[in-house]
Amino acid sequence: MRRFWMETIVMKKWVLPKKRETFWGVVKGVVKVLSGNYGSVRVDFSHPFSLKEYIQRNASTSMMSDDDLPDTPSPTGIGNAADTPSPMDTSNAGDVPSPTNISKAGSCSSLYGTDIVIEDQRQSIEGVAEHVLYYSVQSQSLMCTNLVAFLLLTKYREGTTVKQLIRDIDWLKGELRFRKRDVGFVGETSEVLEYAMELLTENLVIKVGDNNIKPCTELPQIKPCTELPQIKPCTELPQIFELSYYANPVLSVFLLESVLACSVIFHCDIDMSSVTKQKKDVTANREDILTTAQSLCKLLKYDFIFCPPCKRLEEELADALDELVTSEILRVQEDDTGCGDQHQKWARSLSATVSWDDDEDNEAFDEQMLKVNVHRSDCFNKLLFLYRVLAPILESYYLTALHISRDLAVELPEDSFIHILHNHAKKRVEKKLASFAESAALSTIKNAVKGFEDSNIVNVYYAGNVRMMELRDHYTVWNKLNYYLDLLESLRN
Repeated sequence: MRRFWMETIVMKKWVLPKKRETFWGVVKGVVKVLSGNYGSVRVDFSHPFSLKEYIQRNASTSMMSDDDLPDTPSPTGIGNAADTPSPMDTSNAGDVPSPTNISKAGSCSSLYGTDIVIEDQRQSIEGVAEHVLYYSVQSQSLMCTNLVAFLLLTKYREGTTVKQLIRDIDWLKGELRFRKRDVGFVGETSEVLEYAMELLTENLVIKVGDNNIKPCTELPQIKPCTELPQIKPCTELPQIFELSYYANPVLSVFLLESVLACSVIFHCDIDMSSVTKQKKDVTANREDILTTAQSLCKLLKYDFIFCPPCKRLEEELADALDELVTSEILRVQEDDTGCGDQHQKWARSLSATVSWDDDEDNEAFDEQMLKVNVHRSDCFNKLLFLYRVLAPILESYYLTALHISRDLAVELPEDSFIHILHNHAKKRVEKKLASFAESAALSTIKNAVKGFEDSNIVNVYYAGNVRMMELRDHYTVWNKLNYYLDLLESLRN
């Protein structure tokens, strides 16, 4: 079963031709699956909730939509929403040309699609689905193969030693417990690692005897080890897709923190490729960090569910930003009043419980300046680690934005555009130009196209039975597109 799923994933991400199935081939495959050894399986059940109560509670209030998110900032990242009108703004509705020959088709193969369902019902169904998916991911127990693959892809792409990897597995288990996530294995870490290596096979993880391989950034800070044997992930196509599939379940643990780390890097203009040279104090405005993080979450909405529909993304990001301050990755720049972060956090919590808000206090809190703790290598290395969690996916989005700006001057069929983009991504990997080989994944590229369409940068419509793409004809579109290009390019270090 594992091999079947891996082959399916590789074919979808690499667009390999599907093998023709035969009756005896299916029988042979079933026998092979039943006689194979695929490790342990653990099934976890999340807390049940009443579907009736959920729908009744959301019937009185509208479901939170994308319009609740702030408008995309100006290319400087500090602009006012009033300076960059949103294409969804009704006051400017007349400025946005509505393409002719547009038909809304929810399903190409079903007679009953979203073109028939009432909008309120569609949003309720979508909200329930996101709620179930979010908590199913949160209740998932992470296996030893997930942890090993995640560490190799985020910290040790160039290889590391067995001893160092054992230490980091223990560190990662502690981080998971701190975030109330469970692991599905027990025993000595050395035995767990050996078992995970056996399941991952030599096709994905390579044991080498080269003393020159140096581990990447380490958490916690430990002196590099040189004892044998050494372990290195296979970062070639298409094996990297299978390894990233194992690592993906761990991404949800650090998802919000990684988005915030990327926002901090963007606003502080930090060069992550030369962390040892970064000694100058860099600061960023709290409101700017949160606004950019929300823009990234909106863009990545088809790859991740950042919070359940019953919670507000702004509050979840604000809490995650406070955690970065608590872990000392960021520090609050003290003002003349000497009011510390704990007092400000208490004041914000108090204002949220009362029926009125002090606008002046909220504005002062939003203008709070945060400083990156560059003088402590362990804190800076944590920031680098969080950045690397989303870096491969952001590279795919950068390539998509680049091709949108170059190729969509004229309308193109969506399939042709994605085909051109995917081929370019694969050629970059073959020529060793890509920082992360996973950026050539077709599924991520398709989600990136959907994200830019949802951001009102790309317009998709039907011309007969063909889905066509074009760049929206509106003066705010290039501001948005250039903003995302600047943002994503700054995160390619």
